[in-house]
Amino acid sequence: AAIRKLWTEEKAEFHGEFVDFDPVYAWPKPVRRPHPPIYVGGGPAAFPRVAEFGDAWLANSVPPADLGAQIERMRETAGREVPVTVFDTTYEPEDIAAYRQLGVERLLFELQPRPEDETLSQLDEMAAVAAADAL
Repeated sequence: AAIRKLWTEEKAEFHGEFVDFDPVYAWPKPVRRPHPPIYVGGGPAAFPRVAEFGDAWLANSVPPADLGAQIERMRETAGREVPVTVFDTTYEPEDIAAYRQLGVERLLFELQPRPEDETLSQLDEMAAVAAADAL
């Protein structure tokens, strides 16, 4: 809520439990109006925050078999459709297909630290999978 005020008000003021500031000016303002989308990450305990503050839910490494029920519960909590991004996931074609069936908007693949040549090879594999089955 405090960030939204800083992003959208010329002279912002906020007094909350954890964030407290008197009138301040903050620039530059985001180009995107009214502000960039807010992705709220976390598991089921974060669903009320998704409902109150989020434009999207950022699920951390939830396998497709477990994600469907969580998406349903999160959207019930939010009372609306909420886009879902899953990060730290594999790029196995069967997983990508399963995420697609669940309506996941975006996947962020896990990239393991490796020597440069192996990392570049892995990035090429990821790019090929993403291009073949764009999510």
